[in-house]
Amino acid sequence: MERADTTSPESDAGRSSREWVDVAFIRAPHGIKGEVRVELLTDFPERYTRGWTVRLSPGRGGGDGRMARVRLRAIRGGEGIMQIEGVLSRDQAESLRSWRVQIPVDQVHPLPEGQYYPFQLVGMRVTTVGGRELGELVEVLRLPANDVYVIRGQSGGELLLPALRSVVREVELASRRMLVELPPGLLEEG
Repeated sequence: MERADTTSPESDAGRSSREWVDVAFIRAPHGIKGEVRVELLTDFPERYTRGWTVRLSPGRGGGDGRMARVRLRAIRGGEGIMQIEGVLSRDQAESLRSWRVQIPVDQVHPLPEGQYYPFQLVGMRVTTVGGRELGELVEVLRLPANDVYVIRGQSGGELLLPALRSVVREVELASRRMLVELPPGLLEEG
């Protein structure tokens, strides 16, 4: 069940960056009336067709964002055309190229038990069922067959771990830990 849009610019402006989740990435202007073409980063884009208050945030580490009301006008595959309140020209839309469209963490669509959003997993400590500390989960790669977790070890090296039920044995959100059973041959013994 979707939650109604009850956010206001005043109540959400002070949230930290960890309290926001990307739902779209602004690719380019679309037309001359201020619309933008977006890459959708959500499995639930329909919720934005009726209008929603979101945070627009400059690209990677680009500083403070601003609150705006948006409406997703068209959805095709993993892309859409978005109207942003107050953006009325192509030049204004161009100034938002590479910005992120975000919602507060507490407004994400609930997932079934045992399923997680990437933002919930990034930062977790990953340990094998045998007690070996592998490192920190730093990225979730969304691939066609299955997701792959990028685990960065203490030495800085990375391990690519398939996100399969046979591999991921336990996810503890509260303690920020993941317990895994490595496939044979994934790591050198020693």
